[in-house]
Amino acid sequence: MPKRAPPKTPVKLTFPTEMLPEIDRAVKEGLFSGRSEFIMYLVRSHLDKMEDRDKSKRDYDVYAAQTKKPKTKQ
Repeated sequence: MPKRAPPKTPVKLTFPTEMLPEIDRAVKEGLFSGRSEFIMYLVRSHLDKMEDRDKSKRDYDVYAAQTKKPKTKQ
């Protein structure tokens, strides 16, 4: 059975006018089916980077906790 796309919610965005030709160029070149796909790709990419950063921080925290030397009294 084909995988269903998750439901989508419309969101209104306002962009600086000078950005739109660049977005439209990417669409015209066939890289994306439309502006929405372009923007979703960028948002997903950013969210993935945030997730990777958070995972790296958690991994580091676990490593740091495991390698932490106990304080000795002097």
